[in-house]
Amino acid sequence: MDENQKEYHGSGFLIGLLVGGLLGAAAAYFASADEEEKKKLLKKGKSILENVKDFGTEIKEKGEDVVEEVKEVASDVPSMATEAVKDVQDAAQEAIEKITKAVDKAEINTHKEARRFFLQKGKSLVKKSIN
Repeated sequence: MDENQKEYHGSGFLIGLLVGGLLGAAAAYFASADEEEKKKLLKKGKSILENVKDFGTEIKEKGEDVVEEVKEVASDVPSMATEAVKDVQDAAQEAIEKITKAVDKAEINTHKEARRFFLQKGKSLVKKSIN
């Protein structure tokens, strides 16, 4: 359902509410026999009608505000997602660099220790077989 259809259904509801309220007020007006009672009902009907109009206007304005806020937030989502992906990529690259440096350092230290061990002990670890 597109925006025009939603707006049409929403305004249709308000129109139905107004018409129903007016018909109810008219029925009560004509059913009442007393002139003073009719005046009271007419006055209350006008008051209700104004309240309904004000309510409808307020709802419409708030709805428009909400639509604008949603549009603003929705327009920011792609840039926020792109920024988040870039941050994750940068963090991953940084972690890869740190791991690579640590592995290189460990390899160098292992070679140093192995060389030092063989130079200190002076013996081969492989036993020569005697035939």
